[in-house]
Amino acid sequence: MSVTLLDVLVDVPDPRRAEGKRHPLPHVLLFCILANLCGAHSYKRMAAFIRRHFKLLKAHFPCDMKEPIGKSQLRDLLASLCPEGFEAAFRIHAAALEADALVGKGIDEKTTAVDGTVLKGSADTATNQKMKQILSMFGTVGRVILAHVDIDQKTNEIPVAQELIQELGLKDRLYTFDALHCQVKTFEAANAAGSHVLVQVKDNQEGLAEAVERLAVTNSPVQTCETTDKVARGRQETRRVEMFDAGPLLGLKRWEPHALVALRVTRTVRTRVPGACWLWKTTVEISWYVTNRVGRRVTYYAKAIREHWSIENRNHRVRDGSMGEDASKIRVNPGIVARLKSFALNLGRANGIDNIQHGFWLNLQDVASVCAMKGV
Repeated sequence: MSVTLLDVLVDVPDPRRAEGKRHPLPHVLLFCILANLCGAHSYKRMAAFIRRHFKLLKAHFPCDMKEPIGKSQLRDLLASLCPEGFEAAFRIHAAALEADALVGKGIDEKTTAVDGTVLKGSADTATNQKMKQILSMFGTVGRVILAHVDIDQKTNEIPVAQELIQELGLKDRLYTFDALHCQVKTFEAANAAGSHVLVQVKDNQEGLAEAVERLAVTNSPVQTCETTDKVARGRQETRRVEMFDAGPLLGLKRWEPHALVALRVTRTVRTRVPGACWLWKTTVEISWYVTNRVGRRVTYYAKAIREHWSIENRNHRVRDGSMGEDASKIRVNPGIVARLKSFALNLGRANGIDNIQHGFWLNLQDVASVCAMKGV
């Protein structure tokens, strides 16, 4: 990989005045990312990591920093940093990581999940500040976080996602969404960028939900696939995906050019009931999806639908638990620390770390090897 952290961090705008910069910004941000790679996710722990390993860090990344940055200095610096400038550096680095992951892959591997989350600890009753929201894009190949956008309190993630798709201009992508984004404008934004959308259908689009359900009554599925997972933790899931031609058959003019394929997913879950002679409890859920990408087999869509939830399992849930994002009480510019964690997550996954909490603990035992990681 030709792009390193210092290559992109050098262009992040420094909010401090020109005089008296004792701690170069690119190296401070680099050391903070390395601290996150070793499990230090708060201001106090990042500063402690830099102080403890200062000589080693300077040996690997020479700079004019004569002494480690303190906790208060670090907090003030990160709180005043420009989110847009830091995000631009993040996107360049993430794009390079994803490009490496996509080597040898086909166009059908470019599946990107889009979803929003909240930073629970960012709410501040003293200033009447609500919890900050961030929208993320997650490349399912390589498990790379590609971009973030801070969601203003006066809007929501629907228009923000549409603007982000147009801003990035990524071609030949299949963007996957939950039902909140089942909007005509979302399809139009992706189409203008040369990409496609696969989105779940619920009652927020009543006419469309009723129309796809009628398809199963009046038409036979074009293709069908079924998979059954192994029993794990007393649970077994069978997924049946049926593909229907849609478009004109829906009878909805505004959805005709967008909902070209409809997919019915039937999930049958068998769960062992303890204390009842280990009998099985069975539940059945049916969900519908539509997409404007045509010419693919049903197995392609089934894989894309299931991989959408990797943004929850491999990103949001890991951040909230293993990286302590739910417990964080950072209220001023919390998106900066959130992006530091994204840098660390991307680098960890690019270097083969699957269990993040355990992998970051192992990194702390050998900081020198972390400094030599691919992408650092």
